[in-house]
Amino acid sequence: MTATGFGLLGATVVYAAGSPARQLPRKTTQLLAMLLVGRGEFVATDRIVGALWGEEPPSSARTMVREHVQRVRSVLGPADREWLSTGRNGYVLSAPPEAVDARRFESGLEAAAAQRAVADPWAAAATLREALALWRGTSAFADVLDVPALRVEATRLDERRQSAQLALAECLIERGTADAALPVLRALVEAHPDRERHWAVLMLAESALGCRPEASASYRRARRSFRDRHGMDLSADVDALHSAVLAGRSTAELARLAGLRLAAESADRPAVLS
Repeated sequence: MTATGFGLLGATVVYAAGSPARQLPRKTTQLLAMLLVGRGEFVATDRIVGALWGEEPPSSARTMVREHVQRVRSVLGPADREWLSTGRNGYVLSAPPEAVDARRFESGLEAAAAQRAVADPWAAAATLREALALWRGTSAFADVLDVPALRVEATRLDERRQSAQLALAECLIERGTADAALPVLRALVEAHPDRERHWAVLMLAESALGCRPEASASYRRARRSFRDRHGMDLSADVDALHSAVLAGRSTAELARLAGLRLAAESADRPAVLS
């Protein structure tokens, strides 16, 4: 376990030697975030200057970069200061993956995907919950989104968070706990009404709970949203799922139409995980 940790899934913070999270001055935070996005790769000073000050940096920008680097080094644990290296024209922050919450989050998603691949939605749901619990806000890099390079990375991580939330809902349905998936799915369709997959899985969850009228109502809401927002109809796959709901098809059949596989209960598996 390292003495220093970094939080990117929310405001950008540093955890040093077990101390509570602390935020650094704004420009220092921007520089720290740029180095962490580099994932142990060399980041040129000119790139840092452009990111922090734009097209018209002050004449003292390179000197100020060195000062901000020193400030970052000062908050690292004594054993971790070697992570931050200075090159001729730039810097490298080689923090190990376990020291950065964003990298632990993505490792969790990879582990959950492997668990789903061997039809273990119980383990995958637990892994996804643990990964999603690392988030501390509505956006990654929440305090430095004015830096374009960081905004791009924040968007990528936010998309992965949304994918993880959907995967969690799917796992909950696959293991037979669709009721636990409903809050996740309702939040997803509220936040992202233009994602067909969210609506389809919500319809499946509602049908699995015997709420077919609600599933049909969700279909109509999705169709209305797509027509109003995009001037287009839903895909044939979502239409087919709705037709199957109206026809009273079994949950297993609906799941197959949605691309999910329900797991059979067994004595060595918990029926519900909190």
